[in-house]
Amino acid sequence: MSPAAPHAFKAQVLEFTEALAAQKGIPADVATKRLAAQKGLGDRGTALETQLAGRSGGSYLDDNGQLVVTTLDAAGDGVVTRGGARPQRVDDSTARLNGIVSQLDRIAATSGAGSVQGWYVDVPGNSVVVTPAAV
Repeated sequence: MSPAAPHAFKAQVLEFTEALAAQKGIPADVATKRLAAQKGLGDRGTALETQLAGRSGGSYLDDNGQLVVTTLDAAGDGVVTRGGARPQRVDDSTARLNGIVSQLDRIAATSGAGSVQGWYVDVPGNSVVVTPAAV
């Protein structure tokens, strides 16, 4: 890490904190605590996904800030619940969804994206979203 990297990171964290505080109309110290809590939940979601060993479509924070980890089966539901998160049953794994995105990336790299602006994995929707270019 370069000597400037820690300073740049701190500046970015401050920018995120100020943006969250302004968006939600909350004090900066509350925004700081909320961001720290979200990071902790994100780390827990990643750990639970690892425990599920491919039997998940990802994790996210719902509108109430609660950790949701998607699962492909009942056994996964138990792992997630014991880990302190809410399970959400889905059909497609992270690997399958990322595979679709990779295939779209390969097609765009060789043939162009045409009238498509972009694509991404929507974890809560357990799908790949394709957005058209503005017309």
